[in-house]
Amino acid sequence: MYAFGYTLNLREIIIPISVTGMYLGVFYGDHDITIYLEAESQPVGWSSSWLGSILDYNVVWGYTN
Repeated sequence: MYAFGYTLNLREIIIPISVTGMYLGVFYGDHDITIYLEAESQPVGWSSSWLGSILDYNVVWGYTN
């Protein structure tokens, strides 16, 4: 829970396709963050509440580097 929660200086993160689970509130309390995901859509097994209570966020599905 809250793996990256309240990391006030975290502005962007890349989540590789190999991540098989995201649970409740991974980014809880963060704000102004862009989350790049290599997966095309939310994988089976991820919590529907994985974002937590983020303010001003952007999620980019299908990210390639």
